[in-house]
Amino acid sequence: GAWIPIVIGVILLVLFVSLVFLVLGVLGQAGQIAAFGRADEGHDITLSEAFRLGSEHFWRLLGIRITVWVAGLIIGVVAVVAIVLLTVGTLGIALICLIPLLCLLIPVGIAVDAYIVITMVAAVEEGVGVFESFGKAWGFVQKNLGSVLVMAVILVVGGGIVSAILFLPLAAIVVPAIVGGITGSDTALVSGLAISGLCLVLAIPVVIVMSGILTTYITG
Repeated sequence: GAWIPIVIGVILLVLFVSLVFLVLGVLGQAGQIAAFGRADEGHDITLSEAFRLGSEHFWRLLGIRITVWVAGLIIGVVAVVAIVLLTVGTLGIALICLIPLLCLLIPVGIAVDAYIVITMVAAVEEGVGVFESFGKAWGFVQKNLGSVLVMAVILVVGGGIVSAILFLPLAAIVVPAIVGGITGSDTALVSGLAISGLCLVLAIPVVIVMSGILTTYITG
């Protein structure tokens, strides 16, 4: 049907946008780490210099992200298969036993996030390869476990604050559309959607700037 090219086009567009954000995210994070390293040494650094320094480490950080993504995918698939098999084999009793295990995933996820940040710092600051970065980060974690745990808490709390701050204006954007839908008339619905769309366009650059500032502060 005629909808097939539309679906393919939307999928390709989503993939392209995701790729662009991935590249920009890696460059931004590499630039942040390199800039903080230079600033910690007492040097002044400009945005263009931070971008240049970050671009030198792009492939290493991209390799780290891909490695983490592949490892997470493999672990996720294995976990799902194991849960399904245990659930079927125990007639659902295993699901009850898995609840405490699922609660443990929260601190594990926090620790993994902190470890990934340290791995990226090792890749940028020491200029080592992808797998060597993981080794350097693991050695650092073993020697500084207490500091790493504190940093992990800061990352989680800071990330939660950032998410909450960014979510509030985005949540308010849909209010006109919801009000228009509740009103019931086509005119109100169209007006509500138009206002929400305009607010979204105006909010996107503001949210991007806020996200950049807050993320930079947390990363620093």
